[in-house]
Amino acid sequence: VLISSNSVDKRKKALIPSEKMILKLKQRLLKIAIF
Repeated sequence: VLISSNSVDKRKKALIPSEKMILKLKQRLLKIAIF
């Protein structure tokens, strides 16, 4: 159980930065579309 929880935490930590990057990319695309 502990091992599985650790693996899940690592996956979540790995997904968090990727989601932030996606949000930044979306914001950039919106700015480009506006201008």
